[in-house]
Amino acid sequence: MIDLLAHDERAALGLQAILDLEKIPYRRVLGPEESSASLLVVIGDAISPAEITVIERTSSLVLGGGDLFARQVFGATAPRTEHGTCALGLDQPLWPSGIVDVVRMHGKREMRLPAVPYCDTSELTKGTVLATLSAPHAGAQRPAVARKRFEQPALVRLICHHTTFDPMLLRP
Repeated sequence: MIDLLAHDERAALGLQAILDLEKIPYRRVLGPEESSASLLVVIGDAISPAEITVIERTSSLVLGGGDLFARQVFGATAPRTEHGTCALGLDQPLWPSGIVDVVRMHGKREMRLPAVPYCDTSELTKGTVLATLSAPHAGAQRPAVARKRFEQPALVRLICHHTTFDPMLLRP
């Protein structure tokens, strides 16, 4: 069972569709303190300081999180939420080997995200970066996906699987 805390209903709808498609049981919660599942998934940018405190004590996957979350949990340097085009390299530790093999067979090297919110920061002082992103205005690679305490859960692999097989997002 997964508990889902959504601060962004539109993004939550997409995640719920993936969970429903894969028949992964979940329930919606109104706050992280209500979570009793083995994994709390939080989606959206409006995470409060009190919620961050609870989230840090639990096994959680945060999609988004916002500037305060990036600063407090990962020690992000001058984080800010940007909206726009970015790309994730497909040869990074985040991606399961099966996905990497398939995209290489098709001559692809990155996944383009045409219009998404993302946290733009040059450095994380806490945690392990699993993937970086590039954005047209950013120049250098930026941290995109990071892990703090535990191994990446199967749910991250599942989300990656459902995201990468849209051929419009893949670029050689």
